[in-house]
Amino acid sequence: MTTNSQTALITGGTSGIGRAAANKLAQLGIHVIVVGRNAERGENTVAEIRAAGGGADFISSDLHDASSTRDVARQAIELGNGHVDILINNAGIFPFGPTHETTEDMFWVKSMQYIPSSMIFFAYWVILEYKTGQTIGKKVLNLKVTDMSGNKPNLKGIILSSFGKAFLLPIDVVLGMILTNEKRQRIFNKLGDTLVVKIKSNSETQDAEYTKD
Repeated sequence: MTTNSQTALITGGTSGIGRAAANKLAQLGIHVIVVGRNAERGENTVAEIRAAGGGADFISSDLHDASSTRDVARQAIELGNGHVDILINNAGIFPFGPTHETTEDMFWVKSMQYIPSSMIFFAYWVILEYKTGQTIGKKVLNLKVTDMSGNKPNLKGIILSSFGKAFLLPIDVVLGMILTNEKRQRIFNKLGDTLVVKIKSNSETQDAEYTKD
């Protein structure tokens, strides 16, 4: 395993996508610090990474307010020998934008606005992409959603793909860059076995064919 001097802090890093990101970064030689509410899951995550030769530590926190967030930051800097180079905000939901520019008040207000707008986009993507494989934007750009064989994807695949971009887009994109082939799939596309492909014209609405390079 290669090693480097970087440290990554991953909130929500003891299960699911956060844990997968922690394992992948550890494989790249990055020291990972995972944050979560469940101490047993945190200890298991750290043990798993260390058993594979990686470096990892766990911080127990529910990140329920600004004070707990500052406490996690302080502990992370201590565990990271004075620095944290990578931050993956994977716990709960959050507004889009630079983390350092988001105040506590902005976080709560924007989070409440974020939920209904995300639900609207989620429904929009599921309905149109399952029915035709294309939203309005995809039609303009001659793009289409297909399954891995170039055929119409099933409903489960569309739901997974739409959920990722509606509710977890930053995580969806970052993990796609880390975990998918040639960095060309969002992670929820991969989980749903879907692709976004370029087609020759908007009239090509059925059985698009593609060549995997």
